[in-house]
Amino acid sequence: MRDAKSRLSIWRDVCLVGLVLLPAVALAHHPMGGGVPDSAWRGLLSGLGHPIIGLQHLFFILAVAALAVMYPRRVGALTAVGFVFATLLGATTHVLGFSFLLADSLVAISLIVAGVMLAFLTGLRASTLVIMVTVSGLFHGHAYAEAIIGATAAPILAYLLGFSLMHLLLILGVAEVGRWAYVRMPGMGRRVLRLTGGCVALVGAGVGGLLLFG
Repeated sequence: MRDAKSRLSIWRDVCLVGLVLLPAVALAHHPMGGGVPDSAWRGLLSGLGHPIIGLQHLFFILAVAALAVMYPRRVGALTAVGFVFATLLGATTHVLGFSFLLADSLVAISLIVAGVMLAFLTGLRASTLVIMVTVSGLFHGHAYAEAIIGATAAPILAYLLGFSLMHLLLILGVAEVGRWAYVRMPGMGRRVLRLTGGCVALVGAGVGGLLLFG
């Protein structure tokens, strides 16, 4: 009975947080106010800010970091590097004129999958986690590139550097803090991981809904 009440409480919290966040997903915008960065400095600031302001990206990054908590540090580092490499590849190919079919929808799907895995604490082989996150990075990178289409080389390179640094900082930093807390408070840690997963999945569903009906 106590476990059932605990699960009910978790999902109640998920729904409340999700209701608060869904409008923010709809209103999330580029750090430059929608404009293309026109200097290396603006490109760098835009790259640093986009993974935070774009909630669909931020929540996927947080999910990756939370999943990394359950693996050795080297797996978390490899996952972070794989994601950064893939986002760079996805963004670069889009800037060069190649587009992925249904990229935005695949970003939403990546959120739902990562969120569900986290909510149910689904264990994956380390190699499977790295591959899944890396493939997802291609579509997130494609979405990032929308902010720099039409920019010159210097802002583009600075933008790519900016979001790569922010990805590494968020994934490795959040994973390290989460790992520290999980070891000391495993019960609370599991609850937080499940709650985070539910929020991520709900944000993914919200992004998908906006794409379908917005």
